[in-house]
Amino acid sequence: MKIYLVKLLTLMTLLTTSCIFTGLSVFLPVTVHNRSELKQVNLGFPLSFVVQNQSALPVGYPDGPSFPIHQTLISPWEYPVKMIWWRFFLDIVVVVIALNLIYLAAKILWQKLRNVLTYKEPSG
Repeated sequence: MKIYLVKLLTLMTLLTTSCIFTGLSVFLPVTVHNRSELKQVNLGFPLSFVVQNQSALPVGYPDGPSFPIHQTLISPWEYPVKMIWWRFFLDIVVVVIALNLIYLAAKILWQKLRNVLTYKEPSG
């Protein structure tokens, strides 16, 4: 029974961490090269799951900054946002798999290191 609880706790930790990483990935900057790209700024990693129209920004005009610019998610009340839910959930699955591979590799390395450190020479 204990091993199932450990596996469940590990899965819940990986899933929670994956949701946090995926949710925060919309704040990773993306490069926008011209005004037409501001109409559809794709945000999220590894797959973009948020599309925001930032074409109302004063970029590329004489009084604003010039291109290329780095953009992240900005106010959804002022700039329309479209959420692509299937990509969001696929991102979570991809990140869970990646974190699980890292966890398993670290677990195997820890077991090998522990075996090396606790190895005793046979007497005789």
